[in-house]
Amino acid sequence: RIVSEFGYSRSGDETYVFGLGRTFVQDVARPYARLGYNSKDLNIHMHYMQRETIDTMWLLVPNAPLLDNSKDLVADIQYNFEIGNISIVSGIMNQIQLIRTFGTSIPYDVDANYQGAYSQLDWKLNNNFKFVGSVRFDRSNIHSVQFSPRIAVVYFPEKENQIRISFGRSFQRPNYSELYRRTPDAPAFTSLGAPV
Repeated sequence: RIVSEFGYSRSGDETYVFGLGRTFVQDVARPYARLGYNSKDLNIHMHYMQRETIDTMWLLVPNAPLLDNSKDLVADIQYNFEIGNISIVSGIMNQIQLIRTFGTSIPYDVDANYQGAYSQLDWKLNNNFKFVGSVRFDRSNIHSVQFSPRIAVVYFPEKENQIRISFGRSFQRPNYSELYRRTPDAPAFTSLGAPV
């Protein structure tokens, strides 16, 4: 089965809360497109998104202007199969993000490229126990290589309930505000309300 969609949304005169804080958005356009293929064993997903500021956004605390024309392109391929009572899911992904903010948020262009490979094995030992093992490898031009293994034993005392014991290492990709943010701070005040 092949699925595709595309669209365009435009919004404005609204206040949002982002990682940068409260932001007043006057006018922003968001075109997008998605293409997917799904079968019993193979899933392929690709999408494109863009955010284009038609009119200036304002960070409300420092009262600073912000323009954004960022793009995001993702491709993910996943294959799954079963051998007896063992299920395996494996996949690879690539994501390219072109961050183009002008004003106060990120002072220069960021071209981020992320690659990932992952696999998970589910082994049903009997009606009450299952073993799960997974690994994920992440690589990027903006963070160090990451390896995330995980193992778990799952106990099913009843059909609707489960108890899981797991050990692993995980990684959360840093966001651009954490890495590159250069936003002016609001004026500092003492505990009595006087400017510092």
